Amino acid sequence: MGQHAQPAADSFARATGLLAEFERHDRSRDKTGTAVADTAGMSRQAALDTCKYPGMYAPALAAILDAGAEETDRGLRFLHLGANHGTFCRFLQDLPGMRLSAALDLDLDALRRGRTWQLRDAILADAVSLAALRAGSLDLLLAESLYVPNYWRPPQIAGGLDAAACVLRDDGLLLVQEWGFDFSRGFAAALAVAGLRERRRITGPAETQQGVRHVTCFVYGKGEKCSPPAGRA
Repeated sequence: MGQHAQPAADSFARATGLLAEFERHDRSRDKTGTAVADTAGMSRQAALDTCKYPGMYAPALAAILDAGAEETDRGLRFLHLGANHGTFCRFLQDLPGMRLSAALDLDLDALRRGRTWQLRDAILADAVSLAALRAGSLDLLLAESLYVPNYWRPPQIAGGLDAAACVLRDDGLLLVQEWGFDFSRGFAAALAVAGLRERRRITGPAETQQGVRHVTCFVYGKGEKCSPPAGRA
């Protein structure tokens, strides 16, 4: 995938517009609001995880557009880690240039909910080891909010970065979307061990579960080739 000709600012504005249009057409807020209201016994954390909307992923979409996703005829394979019901995947599955847009999560109810909302590809699996995936099988991999206190531990994140590098193609990209945290600085050593190098970062206003924040998508490419862990083909 080559660099997209558009400046990042233009890509971010276009990404915001495309996602807002999809969100209106899809009635994403109505769907998630009804799901939270109608699900008895849903925990506060589960409710927060359910309240994911397409517009939250404007920085990630801008990075995908900048990578030339719409311009390739190869058909890109995208995976969203911890995607819950896969709202961003449902947008991407119809984007020109995308062959696969899969949501991965350990919440079976969330993935089933996504399927009822026309999510085509869902994977029930662990987002850290990525043992369900073949080495070199993905072009684009998105992780978000990895640095959440008391959620992921640093050793888990480091292991996940290593696994991510292995499941990406040699020209694939890891996208890490965060707000209020410099992921490249905080996990510099783990990124270096995984052979991942920052290519760029895109920051702009996007919605989070805590309101509108300036959200950054860190874009990483592979450096030295990695060998898949034992037992993964």
